[in-house]
Formats: sequence, structure tokens, C-alpha cells
Amino acid sequence: MSRVEQGIYPPLSSVFNYTLLKEEEEWEICFVYLLPYPDLLEEVVQQHTVHRIPLHLIGLSKCLSRYYSRVKVLKDPLPQLIPIIHSRIQFLQEIQKVFQSSLYILGLQHLDKM
Repeated sequence: MSRVEQGIYPPLSSVFNYTLLKEEEEWEICFVYLLPYPDLLEEVVQQHTVHRIPLHLIGLSKCLSRYYSRVKVLKDPLPQLIPIIHSRIQFLQEIQKVFQSSLYILGLQHLDKM
């Protein structure tokens, strides 16, 4: 049973409030890896440079690792912390979409759980 089902955390908001993201790595991931991703895919198609996708994922993985080892995403479910917790979870979901999309393009299956 998840912690949302147990009532420890409220369900995620449907609105992603990116303004709550304050960490340096959060903005690096946004501006270097998430926002340019559609343009990267367009360049890959036009220039036949598929090798750029794994390079993009490697950089994203390194930055995400630094971020995740330093920032605690699931904090105590205090009312004042819930908005930042939700924003960080939604941020991680956006990162997950990039990984899943990239792996699909490369013909690889992503993991559902570890």
C-alpha cells in the first residue's frame, strides 16, 4: 500500500508548480536536459545523429545522481512542505518521461521498478 493510500501524503496536485524548484541541479536539469530535449530529437532526426541521445541521457543521469544524493525529495509530510514535495515528484516524473522516451527511440525497454 502506498503512502498516499495510507493517508500519510496527500495525492499529487494536477498543477506542476516549477517555481518551487530552488536547487541548482533542478534548474540545470530543466535548462540543459528537459527543455532542449524536443530540439535534440529534431536534430537527431534531421542529422541522423542517434548517438546524441545516449550522450544526453548520460549527462542527465550524472546531474540527477548529484541532485538525488543531495536533496531529500520525500520529507516529513508537514503541510508547509507538501507543495515542494509535490513539485519535486512531478519534476522527477518529467525526467522519467525523457528517459522512457529516449529508451523507446533506442529500441530499449525501460524498467518499471528497481
